[in-house]
Amino acid sequence: DVCGAGWAKLADKLGEELNGLLHEYLAAELPGMLSEILQRDELWRAVRETLLPLLQNYVDHYLRRGGSREIEKRLDLAGRVERSVNAMDVRKLHAMVNEVSGEELTAIQLLGFVLGGIAGAFLALAV
Repeated sequence: DVCGAGWAKLADKLGEELNGLLHEYLAAELPGMLSEILQRDELWRAVRETLLPLLQNYVDHYLRRGGSREIEKRLDLAGRVERSVNAMDVRKLHAMVNEVSGEELTAIQLLGFVLGGIAGAFLALAV
């Protein structure tokens, strides 16, 4: 059937053209449309009043059913910290610990000096 094949070929060609035109139109217009939609207060009100409560219920349900263990397993924070510390240069790690604890150690030393002086003064007066 030559006539049927011709119509099928024409339909395919028209489909390709329509697909190309639609693609061009969406590529040109969609960013502006999305920007306009994202600026509407109604959208954000619906997100706040409907979507967020549903999402919160889902997350609560997930966590109650053992999801927190799955999250911990996937994040593996303890393992990541351990690998980072093991990969670190010992001198660099030592310098970092000293830097962080330096101020606190100075405060502890000063407090010890003051308390030691007060205790020494009480002992001297008691004798």
